Amino acid sequence: MNAPMHGLLTNLRDWQPLNHVATCSLRALMTATRFHPRAITTKLRRVGVAPCKLPNGRIMLLWCNPDDGISNPVYWMGWNSYEPEASELFFRLAEDCSTVIDVGAYIGFYSLLAAHANPSSQVYAFEPMPKAFERLSQNAQLNRLSNIQCVNKALGEKVGTAQLFSSTDFPTISGLDSGFVQSWGKTTYTGVSVDTLDCFVKRHHIERVDLVKIDTETTEAEVLRGMIKTLDRDRPTLLCEVHSNAINERALEEILRPFGYKYYQLVPEGATLRSDIQGHPRWYNYLFSCLEPLELHRFGRVRTLQ
Repeated sequence: MNAPMHGLLTNLRDWQPLNHVATCSLRALMTATRFHPRAITTKLRRVGVAPCKLPNGRIMLLWCNPDDGISNPVYWMGWNSYEPEASELFFRLAEDCSTVIDVGAYIGFYSLLAAHANPSSQVYAFEPMPKAFERLSQNAQLNRLSNIQCVNKALGEKVGTAQLFSSTDFPTISGLDSGFVQSWGKTTYTGVSVDTLDCFVKRHHIERVDLVKIDTETTEAEVLRGMIKTLDRDRPTLLCEVHSNAINERALEEILRPFGYKYYQLVPEGATLRSDIQGHPRWYNYLFSCLEPLELHRFGRVRTLQ
């Protein structure tokens, strides 16, 4: 197929009125037949509002363009198709939380889950990348959620400014670690404000933090160092991305061990208790919690390794 014809067909596919009819019809057929042709849903991308039903009956809405890598799969396969080993457990935990912090919120998937899981909670969503922050704010407005506050800042070890690096080849990759982001290909950067969670909590008179999600592309330890007082005071449960890097893994252990945290690696078989933090090339997420396995079991599957 020549380039002009391919471009014409792509524009036709992404034309919102036609796209709306095509995607709604196909999803209804998929629901009725329980047949999910991944090849078709990958090619036929949803454009516009992507609704999905959550376990408590509420409808989460994402704006699907689709350039974020999350909203299109969620539209076709359901809310827990994105990081199912983490998202289901996070939703259950958020149901019991009064204050949730999302660090590296991106388009707001986890922020929206928390806000819908417990509408009486307060969710603070931190996202420094301007384009992602715009979509995060748009998604919060789409859902008409009054319990999300979107904050256009990075969190780190010290208050100040820094360069935020973004991969132009992989829009989901951005962070303060230039080496990590540049390993993904061509990179751009912009100046951003950096806060610490301890300063933010004090400034906003937050009495307790229950649950924190951290996904900052290898600078998770810096985020934790900036919330030492909060860790000491509240012992919040942490959903944290861990990349396989001995220095990063040991840094996380050194920060968390004094506060009595346990390390649960999130894999398809369930939350797996480990004696130390071991990164994995595919399963990035850990749950750091002071809960014992039997206590955590009421939120999802838990297993211990002998």
